[in-house]
Amino acid sequence: MKKIILLLTTSIALSQTFSEVRIKNLTYVEDTGKKQLIGYGLVVGLDGTGDRATGTQGAIFTVQTISNMLENFGITVPNQRLRTRNVAAVMVTAELPSWGMIGSQFDVNVASLGDATSLQGGVLLMAPLKAGDNPSKIWGMAQGPISIGGYNADSGGGDQIKKNHALTGRVPNGASLVTKPDNMDFSSEKKLRFILHNPDYNTAIDIKEKMITFTPEGANVPVDAKVLSSGVVEVNLDEQLLETNPNYVPGLISELQKLNAFAYTEARVIINERTGTVVAGGDVILEPVMVSHGSLVIQIKEEEENAMQINQTGPGATTVAAGTPATTTNTTAEATETVQPVEFFRKSTSVQDLANTLNGGMVLSPRDIIAIFQAIDQAGALRAKLIII
Repeated sequence: MKKIILLLTTSIALSQTFSEVRIKNLTYVEDTGKKQLIGYGLVVGLDGTGDRATGTQGAIFTVQTISNMLENFGITVPNQRLRTRNVAAVMVTAELPSWGMIGSQFDVNVASLGDATSLQGGVLLMAPLKAGDNPSKIWGMAQGPISIGGYNADSGGGDQIKKNHALTGRVPNGASLVTKPDNMDFSSEKKLRFILHNPDYNTAIDIKEKMITFTPEGANVPVDAKVLSSGVVEVNLDEQLLETNPNYVPGLISELQKLNAFAYTEARVIINERTGTVVAGGDVILEPVMVSHGSLVIQIKEEEENAMQINQTGPGATTVAAGTPATTTNTTAEATETVQPVEFFRKSTSVQDLANTLNGGMVLSPRDIIAIFQAIDQAGALRAKLIII
């Protein structure tokens, strides 16, 4: 397929849009106790869709894990006698809950490690969860039925029906803390740090300006806040209130999160070439630009024809032999070209105008739109950040 894109552009200053949002929705409070957890376990109760136990490509570690588990229950079975089609080895991942206490429950994700075909209907056996900074320390235990949100049905004769991905799943509230996290000690730090979800200096400065206008209950002066970077706003705690009021810190966090601040949004166009998805914000601006998009398709076909065998015994003597017809192949080539209209976008054209034009005057697939956006960006007419994922 041949694509032609012609672009003519001029320049204009980049614009940003902003809206007023609660600080709670723009930031989160720093918590040194956050950790990424990982574990290894077994999923049982599968309907013949687990790991294979035999063959050179079988999941040998699944057999070994089952053998070790049975020995803990006083059962000894030779590895070669084990059949694991109802069992699958999995990796378990989770995030240590913020401000969690012993017994706090949280979700875990489960993913197949071997050659299982589906985790549908499986139950995760108790699996210890550890962190990367201290592999010997167990932070939580995970166990429970797996929800995969799909299915994988195979008739055995080649017919297969799949919905979503059946080799990963989730166990809601399937893990509980067994070790108390090391949460931040505000009495020694004497600081609060608000981390922005989307770092931006304009947003951080406005959050700081809103915070310094608030005076906590029992305090004589407003909040002392400063911007450390585009993604961090630091608040100094009142030492006197910290010592005399045990609810000072949670109350201050609650009140500051209720304040409204302006969220300055960077204009972005997100492109996923694997799925053909294009997402553009309403604040994306296009400069004067002309787009001509055409396609040339060349198709080569091969067709087989049956004909009687022809024998030529001498000059001018041609006979048709009886028997099996001969097969000949004819090759033909066809070329078709779709001519698209030439579109011209005026200054400060919005994404809505572009979408209306692409969906109306031009017949384009999502991948064609991706190609157009990339070309517009290369020509300097896209007043937004182009992100390809």
